[in-house]
Amino acid sequence: MHTGRNLAALMLALALAFASQIASAFMDPPVLVTSNPVPGQPVLISMNVGVCDAVLADPPPTITRTGNDILMVVPTIHSYSSDFCIYPTTLVTLVVGSLTVGNYSLQVDRSYIGDVGPVTVLLGTFAFTVAVPESVPALSFSALLALTVLLSTSAFVVFWRQTRVPLNSFKRAAATGYPRSARQRPA
Repeated sequence: MHTGRNLAALMLALALAFASQIASAFMDPPVLVTSNPVPGQPVLISMNVGVCDAVLADPPPTITRTGNDILMVVPTIHSYSSDFCIYPTTLVTLVVGSLTVGNYSLQVDRSYIGDVGPVTVLLGTFAFTVAVPESVPALSFSALLALTVLLSTSAFVVFWRQTRVPLNSFKRAAATGYPRSARQRPA
């Protein structure tokens, strides 16, 4: 009778032991961070990795370019045993490089040492365009002249309103000699 209980307890213990050995390795597909790059702007990708997978800082990713086709191979670590799944979950951002104007395709692979040797796995592909940004139209000479006249007139009106001197008072002052200050008394 105790044998049935002992067997059930043993089965439960084995099930829990095997369940704890399941590793939750992950490496999310990469995301193109620079969605509309312009010439000279670095193209970036990012991806979440962690637990049993990590991206190596050294050596850096290898980038091979054939025409407008780009292959990026990211060196990584993959742990098959949960005893070695010690890597923190991080967001990794990698630089593809600065490109000239054109249409490009980018393939991102990961490489690691597996049980039987080197393993390369496709993570994602992207198609994107590097284009010159649209320019803002500049003013022509006549539009610039009209803008200058408008701003000058506006400045004159604001100055005139702040001094509160009517325009016709300048004519009266010139004709009569008024207004006089306290120092200009007639002899």
